[in-house]
Amino acid sequence: MANWTAKERLEAVFQFEQPDITPLSSWLCNDAIVKHFAGEELTVENACTAFVKGLRGCINFTYQKDDKGNLVLPEYERDEIDEFGYTRHYVRWTSWVVGYPYQNGDTQAIARIVREEIERFRSWDGQDAADIIARADGWQSLLGDDTLLSGRTFVITGPGINYRDGLENFSYLLADYPELAIEWSQARHERWLRMIELVEDAELYPVVLVAGDLAYRSGTLVSPRWLKESGWFRRLAEIVDAYHQKGIKVIYHSDGDLRRILPELVGTGIDGLNPIEVAAGMELSALRQQYPRLVLGGGVPYDILLNGSREEVKQATLHCLKSASPGYIAGSSTDEFSDDLPLENFLEMFDTLNNWRP
Repeated sequence: MANWTAKERLEAVFQFEQPDITPLSSWLCNDAIVKHFAGEELTVENACTAFVKGLRGCINFTYQKDDKGNLVLPEYERDEIDEFGYTRHYVRWTSWVVGYPYQNGDTQAIARIVREEIERFRSWDGQDAADIIARADGWQSLLGDDTLLSGRTFVITGPGINYRDGLENFSYLLADYPELAIEWSQARHERWLRMIELVEDAELYPVVLVAGDLAYRSGTLVSPRWLKESGWFRRLAEIVDAYHQKGIKVIYHSDGDLRRILPELVGTGIDGLNPIEVAAGMELSALRQQYPRLVLGGGVPYDILLNGSREEVKQATLHCLKSASPGYIAGSSTDEFSDDLPLENFLEMFDTLNNWRP
């Protein structure tokens, strides 16, 4: 990379100034890309070094970490049962729940787990904050000036427990225990606020990405009315304000078609939005016209990155640069580079970013 540090590039973007090179942000889950920039095959055993080298070579800003301050690295294939009885299946770059401690639709059992988790949220008093700081700062030290972590932890503020229990079971819980679902959201929210106060540092991490998918291609996962009436937008605004009080800029991440709730989402005070899912009807040039002082990230159509020619990748990348700069962070429209992305197409995007000047 050129002369600027990753931190300097991100800070310039949020001042709507053009850095030396438009920063690239992503979740990197591609062995070929890592091998190309690390100069060695990536294995589970060498991931702590090889993945860091690969990340440093091509990604300026990443939130690829858990809420304990650790980078998310490739895993052996296995099943693990967590403290609540959920079975999670791990495969290389990803994991998902394959077994539940209840029958599908058993909201009484879900409610018991939710109440236990609420108590855990409420009892957290920062006892492991020092460990989180040490882990995140250790990774940032290895990444050096080339790649900036998104804060020390990973705040997720989606509609609810649909990430773990699935949207169907979450919907059942909303129907049978509407107040409990909101109580869970509030307890989790208060824990995040305590976490931000205890562990975040604007001098080291001036930009964070807050995640929580709100939509898919045809609209929001839950109704805009529920998001408003449940206090979801209010809670996000409080999260954003907590970061702002520390001098930290906030990017909000959600896939899908957000157009019905964009005014409310931007109204929470977020400084940026990604990944601008083109396949869901989101479009960088329209967003830039509507929100001239909102940092935009992503937007390079993932279907072109996966299946397009190198020239098509180049033109799609140039379109995003010209449509959203300054105030633009490059990336795909899904905010990830998965293992099926051809290396040559990634390199075309990477070279286009490095060679482009406004």
